[in-house]
Order: sequence, then structure tokens, then C-alpha cells
Amino acid sequence: MPSVQVYASTAELKVRIERTRDADDVNLLKLLTAASRSIDNACNRINDGFLAAVSSARLYGGSGQAVQRIDECISVSLVETKASRGATTWDAWVAADWSLFGGDQRWPNWNNAPFDKLMVDWNGDYSNFTSGSASGPGSYGWFLSTAQRVGLYNPRTARKVSTVRVTGFWGYAAETPPEIREATAMQAARWYKRYQGSMSDSLADGELGVLLYRKALDPDIRRILVDGRYVRRIVS
Repeated sequence: MPSVQVYASTAELKVRIERTRDADDVNLLKLLTAASRSIDNACNRINDGFLAAVSSARLYGGSGQAVQRIDECISVSLVETKASRGATTWDAWVAADWSLFGGDQRWPNWNNAPFDKLMVDWNGDYSNFTSGSASGPGSYGWFLSTAQRVGLYNPRTARKVSTVRVTGFWGYAAETPPEIREATAMQAARWYKRYQGSMSDSLADGELGVLLYRKALDPDIRRILVDGRYVRRIVS
């Protein structure tokens, strides 16, 4: 489900565009909402957005390894796994069984959110996250070729089932980053000015001359997102 977060307030926007009427708030909020979604799209965060405000449980196909990839989050309160793919109950792990981190598993970042992986703790009771891969001789996905002694892949039948359940706060940060808040107000202000000019690509000003307004996300805003490293990589 797409994020519904709005990263700046109508009061903040009204200061920037020098408006004071409360009657404008409804339309300004619509501009801020659209700007927030445009920034989410540009940063590949359309589902969770930047504000991790609600805790919920999510299902994952287990990796079968000591490291499990999850969605971006700021904290995790509970990790559960199934004993096997066919199990119907969940086994809750204690805090000593796992650790939350981000980045490469060879040089884990345990200190700075957001995080996007779980690691089995050396001193815990588990050695891996139960595999969610449905495997079998030639029909379920991965299978072993005795002639070639390699793992082959059947794309028509490859699948995973949920064997890992994680409860946490999903998103980038506990509070909206200042750059994201400002970028949202900037984009909404630009659209507001274009509406004043009947959505023209340019407006004439007696002091500043001709001002050009692009239809896409403002290049300066894109630079804020890129330089601030807010664009999330897409991992298949």
C-alpha cells in the first residue's frame, strides 16, 4: 500500500509562499501530499516513505541462511520463524538470537538506522532463518543435476513461502529528515506558483524577469535527494 505520509505542514508552506488565509489550507495540503508522493517515487520509498511511525508485522520468505533481508526499518521488536515450510505455528526468537543491521554483512552497521537485514547471533539458539524456498526434484524450483553436479533453476515453478515474520517500525527515520521536509515545501510552492500562472511553463515578473517552471520534479530538489543519499537502491 502506498505511503500516505505528508512531510511538511500547511503552516510551513504558507510562510514560504507568503499566504495567511486558512481557507487556502485544503488546497495547500493537496499540493503537499502530491509533493510527498513525488519525493517517495524519486527515492524508491513509495510504500513505507520516510517516517517510521507505526509498528506492524510483516512476512518474508526465509533465506535459509544466517542473514535475512527485510524492509527498511528503524527498529525490530519481534522475530519469529516456522520450524519448516509446512509448519502452521510461529516460534518466537528471544533478543539474544538475532541482531538488526544495515549495509554489507561483512561490515555490518549496527548503530545507525535505517536497517534492512537480520543476522543470526553466534550465541543464539538458531543457525539460520528457515528457508522459504519450495524445492524438489525438477518441479519446485532449485534442483540438483547429478550429471553436472550443479544447482539448476526452473523459473516456471520457483516459489517461496513465508517462514519468517518480523514486527518492527518500517521506514527511514523516527522523524522526517529536515531536507525531506524542505524539499516537500519547495515542490509544493513551485506547483502553487504554476497554478497562479494557469500552469504555464513560465511566468513574467517585473523584478526578476521571466521565471521558468518545469513540469517534472524540480532539479534542485532532485539534487537534495541525491546528495543527501536519500535515494534507496533497488535490490532484486
